[in-house]
Amino acid sequence: MEYLKSLRGLDILHVPYKGLVGAQTDLIGGQVQLMFATFNSLLLLAKSGKIKMLAVTGAKRAELMPDVPTFSEQGLPEMENLFPWYAVLSPSNTPKDIQTKIYKDFSDVIQIDEVKKQLVDSGIFVRLSTSDQLRDIIKADLDRWKKLFQQANIPLN
Repeated sequence: MEYLKSLRGLDILHVPYKGLVGAQTDLIGGQVQLMFATFNSLLLLAKSGKIKMLAVTGAKRAELMPDVPTFSEQGLPEMENLFPWYAVLSPSNTPKDIQTKIYKDFSDVIQIDEVKKQLVDSGIFVRLSTSDQLRDIIKADLDRWKKLFQQANIPLN
């Protein structure tokens, strides 16, 4: 939300929540007018009609909710690369052959049709990346958030 606020100079009150459930409850109840959350965490509420998804990040629309436009389609291309991600990590001193085996085994499992379908059906979009690609994603995210935190005077605790 802070990122969107900074991109467009919006004056939106930040309401901090300790967890997703309280924020969802207040969104459904009308105590807050909008929120950002992961696609999969709001999918069931959107499909049931309790909330309306206004936009998704990423380069294309979500297959599970194809009527929801992307931010890019609505004139906010800066939001395209703003998405949550999951990663399998190991200590930096893990031998390269072990790293390679972990990557191969994980890649093999995540590409099993049944596993992939279960993830996609729950709103998690599978995209494998190399260690170098993940490093670039992490660096870009850290750079983006560090700049935003400085601009918005958000303390790093």
